[in-house]
Amino acid sequence: MLLQVAFSFLVLLACVGGILLLAFVLTWQERGASAQERQWRLLTGVLPVAGGVVSILLGLFFLLMVVWSPDGAELLARL
Repeated sequence: MLLQVAFSFLVLLACVGGILLLAFVLTWQERGASAQERQWRLLTGVLPVAGGVVSILLGLFFLLMVVWSPDGAELLARL
């Protein structure tokens, strides 16, 4: 049970970190000098980072559901 709670806390920290990273990248994109530069930053920076962050968060959410399943404590102990 303690491992499950600790893992849940780590996932929560990862979610907060992902949100902060997305906020930073969006702020960086909006500070472009021209519309063309902002569009370039969106396509080359924001979209790839956002896709990666969302993928990682979905994977962590799936792992969190597995950990809190009836056999999750045993699975987590084996890791």
